[in-house]
Amino acid sequence: MRKRQLDRIFFVNRFLMDREFSALYDSFMSSCFETYTGAGQDAKLRANARMHHLQRGSWDEAWDDNFVKDAPKVTSPGTVEVHYEAVMQCFAREIGVGNPPDR
Repeated sequence: MRKRQLDRIFFVNRFLMDREFSALYDSFMSSCFETYTGAGQDAKLRANARMHHLQRGSWDEAWDDNFVKDAPKVTSPGTVEVHYEAVMQCFAREIGVGNPPDR
């Protein structure tokens, strides 16, 4: 699953980044995935499976197992976007291409 790939890249390189980046990465990933869902289980997407089903022309019912089942565990797209922008702005600053934070 993509989360494993992202985590592998992050954890190999985490010592190159500031602690702020690590915290923001964790927040972003937590907004996207529910982890520790059972032995041998992949992390679940914190997204509305029905919404994704309606947006696509075809849907494999087995994909439903990749999403959280409880509505309170679903993260809104706006919240995911906020976390994504925060981690990417921090990343840009870390590699020297972003604006420094206002202080």
